Amino acid sequence: MKYHGCLLTLVAGLVVSGCATGTSSGAAEQSVIHERAARMDPNEVTEHLPGATTAVVSFQHPVSRVWPLVVSAYSVLEIPLIAADTLNRAVTGQIIARRQFGGRPMELLVSCGSSMTGPNAATYLVNIKVTSRVGAVTPETASLRTVVDASGSGTNGLTVRCSSTGVLEQMLLDRVNTGLTQ
Repeated sequence: MKYHGCLLTLVAGLVVSGCATGTSSGAAEQSVIHERAARMDPNEVTEHLPGATTAVVSFQHPVSRVWPLVVSAYSVLEIPLIAADTLNRAVTGQIIARRQFGGRPMELLVSCGSSMTGPNAATYLVNIKVTSRVGAVTPETASLRTVVDASGSGTNGLTVRCSSTGVLEQMLLDRVNTGLTQ
């Protein structure tokens, strides 16, 4: 399938599991939105990605302060970058790992179903694409939207959709919050 660089996210059904507000300490909290995402190309059939999740966070800081911290968070967490768009303040990283990433077991980061031997993410080769975009809500408030799209492959060659547990998004948020408090 050719995508010609066109990646579109369609929100078909949202389930919000929190609020994007600040805490009493001023640190941002994230809300995770489970959404149906799709890759679309005008010349191809739409490919639906049911496992994608989106975390949305608002900061009481301008975009100029938040954006460099997001890029830095990818570097500190050792998420290899595959695309960076400084004009639109968007960055995409790709993690391809088996068993663990960032010192955490893979089954804590994503859910790929389970078998008789336990969680599939514990043994599958997992491919995670993480895209973060920083936008201005107001001149002094920035939003961070992070989309996680994952799949896993077993030794039998079967590839399954995986969903994020929210831990990876929280790791990114923690890094950004740490930078904002320094």
